[in-house]
Amino acid sequence: MYQSIKRMNEIFENKISDINIETINKDYEAAKFIFQEENCYFRKVKKTPKKSGYFVF
Repeated sequence: MYQSIKRMNEIFENKISDINIETINKDYEAAKFIFQEENCYFRKVKKTPKKSGYFVF
């Protein structure tokens, strides 16, 4: 499991369930999960080398 998802689960007191890791988007640590009966989608931001700031698709 991605470190970012593990950390979020710690922050939300292990209330994240049904974690579905998207291996096709592993550079962004993409995952779908359920938190408090809501469907959630997570993607880690990625620093772009050619533009200032971060990119989230």
